[in-house]
Amino acid sequence: MDILFAIYYMDCWMDEGNKKARNAFRIAFELFAVTNFLLVFFATVFRTKWFFYFEDGVYYRGDFFYPRAITLMIFICLLVVYAIAFRNNIMSEYKQAVLFLPALSFIGSILQVFLAELDTTYAGISLGCLILFFFYQSRDVNVDYLSGLLNRRGLDIKLQEMVKNAATSGRDFTAIMIDVDNFKEINDNLGHDAGDKAIKVIADILVDTFGGDAYIGRFGGDEFCIVVENASKYEVSKKIDALHGVIAKAGRKHGWPDGVDVSCGFEEYYHASGMSAKEFQQIIDRLMYNEKQRHHELS
Repeated sequence: MDILFAIYYMDCWMDEGNKKARNAFRIAFELFAVTNFLLVFFATVFRTKWFFYFEDGVYYRGDFFYPRAITLMIFICLLVVYAIAFRNNIMSEYKQAVLFLPALSFIGSILQVFLAELDTTYAGISLGCLILFFFYQSRDVNVDYLSGLLNRRGLDIKLQEMVKNAATSGRDFTAIMIDVDNFKEINDNLGHDAGDKAIKVIADILVDTFGGDAYIGRFGGDEFCIVVENASKYEVSKKIDALHGVIAKAGRKHGWPDGVDVSCGFEEYYHASGMSAKEFQQIIDRLMYNEKQRHHELS
């Protein structure tokens, strides 16, 4: 039942993609959970000693302990396969954390079957669920539900931290403000569901383009903000050039109207400037707005 709960819990943090394939996985887990429950219940009530039993307070393994244990491990491996195969459906900010659950479950099953006579399988699953729970609780207040990126509050906190660190350490950073051009055309022509999906697609593109060293968030609506450490303005500009191409490719794939692109304003924060986080944010916001105006004039 813990394994079935684990796959349900992971599914809570996924989007609606690949529903048919994911349903097939869940049905297999449900059948296994029900069958396992009935067999263990029958063995316990009628004392068949099939799987495990106690005599004088001592734990013993039954004749069918290992077939059941191997089946259990197969489904835990399938839990790992599920997390990896459908990782693109997991909200961006949760991808790494979600893998804790199947990984700890697998380690627990190995320990129980080969190294210990304790219920380490269930302990591993429970520990993985607790880690995920506390991770989500601590992060959700700063995470945008739709995109899985940081929300406005999370971005403000991160930008303030970066400005403070720059003042004390002397390490500068670069920030980018991004607005999606003609996003309204997606909603008007394809519907708001397509618009929501477009936000998720663009969020994933930003994560793939700027990598794990960047702090990426949805500033609001169709605006995003990225804070990049250890990258010069030139390096950031090259990534933005690549970003336009990836957005255009995604637009063709998803049938977005012509003209859907991104306007980007970016600047490097110099620790000697003494600017506040709010002042710096206003600068990159103005640069983004200027870029958006140029795009409108060209179109």
